[in-house]
Amino acid sequence: MISYRKFFSICLMMAVLFFMFQFLQLYKEMGNEYSTNQYMEGERLSGEGRWQAKEGEGEYVLFVGKEGSDAWRVASQWCLYTKRRLTLCPALDEKLLEEGELPRLVLLEGNGTDFGTQTEQIAEMARKGVPIVFLNLPSFSVIEENAGLRELLGIERAQEEEVKLSGVQLFSGFLLGGESLYAAQNEEEEKKQDLALSVPWYVTGKGTKTYMRGVIEEEGVDREEYPALIWRNTFEGTFIFAVNGDYMSDVTGLGLLSAIEYEASSVTLYPVVNAQNVTVTGYPGFAEENAEVMETLYSRRSSSLQQDIIWPGMSALFRRSGLKGTFFLMPQYDYGDGQEPETESYAFYLQQMKEIDGEAGKTLEHGEGITLEEKQKRDSAFWEKVENGYQFGAYYTGEGIPEELQRLAEAGALEDAVTLAYTAGEEADFLLPPVAYYSDDLTAQRITVNGAQDTYSQSLRHKSLMTALGYSNLLIDMQSVLWPDSEEDRWENFYEEISGSLNRYSLQGFSATTLSESDERVRCFLNLSYAWERTEDVIVLETGQEADKAWFLLRTHGEEITEISGADYQKLEEDAFLIQMLSDRARIELGKSKEELSFGL
Repeated sequence: MISYRKFFSICLMMAVLFFMFQFLQLYKEMGNEYSTNQYMEGERLSGEGRWQAKEGEGEYVLFVGKEGSDAWRVASQWCLYTKRRLTLCPALDEKLLEEGELPRLVLLEGNGTDFGTQTEQIAEMARKGVPIVFLNLPSFSVIEENAGLRELLGIERAQEEEVKLSGVQLFSGFLLGGESLYAAQNEEEEKKQDLALSVPWYVTGKGTKTYMRGVIEEEGVDREEYPALIWRNTFEGTFIFAVNGDYMSDVTGLGLLSAIEYEASSVTLYPVVNAQNVTVTGYPGFAEENAEVMETLYSRRSSSLQQDIIWPGMSALFRRSGLKGTFFLMPQYDYGDGQEPETESYAFYLQQMKEIDGEAGKTLEHGEGITLEEKQKRDSAFWEKVENGYQFGAYYTGEGIPEELQRLAEAGALEDAVTLAYTAGEEADFLLPPVAYYSDDLTAQRITVNGAQDTYSQSLRHKSLMTALGYSNLLIDMQSVLWPDSEEDRWENFYEEISGSLNRYSLQGFSATTLSESDERVRCFLNLSYAWERTEDVIVLETGQEADKAWFLLRTHGEEITEISGADYQKLEEDAFLIQMLSDRARIELGKSKEELSFGL
């Protein structure tokens, strides 16, 4: 028997707990201004002020090769991001070697160069102290027969025209993120292997440094003789870099060029975006679509699945990872099934997104049988019903950016949009820029990582873009979960995949941002002009841009920052520092090197 006194105490305790929980929830909802997007506050820079190279001003990079090639486009994008002029020259000649200021780097297309006449000119440019980068190599037979070219490249022996690799090894200190071995150890890892595994086999000699090499399983082969993929040779005191493979034909080449310049210099300092984004597409949806499949797989309606099962897992992922999500709301996907969107859960999701520091965006994706313009008209009724003043800064366009989007933008259909997120797609042009102005008012931010995939080429590309731009945009595409093809597409399986990706593809030290927040940094990055100079142990960096949105990456060889003014910094890893400008002029003092090193620049 429970006494009246104990019964009263129990009831009183339950009443107090009930009141506390209700009060805290009420307080949380009152303080959650979910109808505002805090990432859309303030004015933004315009594309009218974007940086453009001016003829005859600043240092330049010389490209020797064919205009319009993939390597040319990578070089052009890299020079745009690092704020340098790019000069095109189909071939080196004596006049070029004699005239004017020498370039900072020579980027050379090896597969389009006549080394019967050009080998000596390239050697002469190197003798003048200009580092040369072979963005790709000529054919195996050309290298095998040309002793002068082998000397330039530091190739001791042209071993085989083609060798089968079991994997690729990237050494630490080159790209940010450390060493990686891209070699499958089991059947499951075989699914990740999508790098080119058939390459010419070159054995490099003394005086070379290898940054990436192929791994082979032939017995009796010393590791030092494994096929070199990216390496550096010292030719008469100047560095010559070589890339054996197709690594400079897509955006991966951006980070490789930044890493190569770092390896050619005593110190490098260049602007970065500093933004790690997560793009969640097709979620939440507001129509009871695909009902039969939802009932079969989950024994519930789509709305219940999304709110009661998916959201708790999704919010836990973001809280645990420390990343921020931009969730692209989908009123409906199938516009021909008669199911119209419902508005009841709209406020719930805005509240929940606000609590995990996320934001909402609008998606332009849709099913078949309707145009983008028609979709926008059909969705307008939903947006009118839920109108509460929320500013949707980000729009998701799906694969590529459709041509009809320009008409919608001109007609004002994109409302408060400041940025577009898009994916290049498997068959699309992989040279679509990671960040760019779509128009003077809109930026475009490309998806760089698919959270539902884990491939070796994606990992290498991620490290490269973080090195070049400090930028990533990870995609969580909920299409397969809400429109599954089989049991394998169930949410719990998808959850495991994206959970691993959020940990694998986030680099400590760089900021977690939403797309609207990242947009501000992208604009500053694209508009930025800057200059820096090193005198003894002191670097002076000057920029006229908004101080709190300008970020730089400083890479040294054994030196540490001992004092800094006008800026703040964070150490990312050994010899890599993220610099945030606090004024238009920063002074950075470096400590003594740990060892004596010599560099080409």
